[in-house]
Amino acid sequence: MLKAEENEILTRVGPGTPMGELLRRYWTPACLSAEIPLPGSPPARVRLLGESLVAFRDTAGRVGLVQENCPHRGASLYFGRNEDALLRCVYHGWAFDTDGKCVDMPSEPAPFCEKVRMKSYPVHESGGIVWTYMGPRETMTPFRDFGTDELPRERWQASKLFTDCNWVQAMEGNIDTSHISHLHQWNGVDDIPDDGSDKPGYPSNAMSWKFWRHDRAPRLEVEDTWYGYRYAGIRTTRTATPTCASPPMSCLTARWSPACRGASARASSSPWTTSARRATASPTPRRRTSTATAAGTSSRWLPSPTARAPPGSGRAITVLTTTTRSTATSSAPPRSAASPTS
Repeated sequence: MLKAEENEILTRVGPGTPMGELLRRYWTPACLSAEIPLPGSPPARVRLLGESLVAFRDTAGRVGLVQENCPHRGASLYFGRNEDALLRCVYHGWAFDTDGKCVDMPSEPAPFCEKVRMKSYPVHESGGIVWTYMGPRETMTPFRDFGTDELPRERWQASKLFTDCNWVQAMEGNIDTSHISHLHQWNGVDDIPDDGSDKPGYPSNAMSWKFWRHDRAPRLEVEDTWYGYRYAGIRTTRTATPTCASPPMSCLTARWSPACRGASARASSSPWTTSARRATASPTPRRRTSTATAAGTSSRWLPSPTARAPPGSGRAITVLTTTTRSTATSSAPPRSAASPTS
């Protein structure tokens, strides 16, 4: 259990906080492109990492992400006029470009625009999402294309879900495979018919529910990766389609290696079957435990259990991928020498 002060460190993400400074080292979704759809359209409020911001698409089509309050008298630029490739404050008419530079001061007899600049963040628009980098410019990594930069509009769809909680706490729940066997269960699961998908590959959602209900204490295997780590939650299933001679936890291939396929064909009497979303083969049966930290993971190797489940049982593998900073479209941050997860 976390102490109160430890929880504060993990959940406070404003400027100057340890977790806030860490998360600012990654490109982060700021808003949907649909929220600022057209050049000259009204600005959109953005609340991100404890900061109040405004996103806008100027009349030239450029996207800006700037502080919400005008540096002159603090008026909200959410009510600003998007005109002439500028965002103009309605209070005194000061105008700013997408880089936060003041370019017009109609209320001043002797304008001093060159001395005024408000906070702004670099952005990258891809796949219907406006991404931003809020960390120091000297540590900014190139934007990682998740495959949407070159896709035509009809090939992608972006959506946003608001959850009233801390991101790190929500991620902790998302990567916890054991809770789905308890919180997300109901008695009707027992009446779901077997659709035959308890076999190597991808079980159906319905059969996954049955696996989760049948085995509520998954065994975890962890693999360190360049972006953080991923792990497999291994469960024993009720049904069996004999396909593999390997004991539990010694073969974790998602689509099976040639050697494993050969062994599967030769060992038709084995009681084991494996359903996997994604996993990685290990040449030596070993089990590794891992503890996530704010900056990465620590791990240690343990002997892999070899006790067999009752005859007629199989096993299902649920794999979740995580990093120190997840995004709307992928959980892997940019691979770079500047990445703190390496």
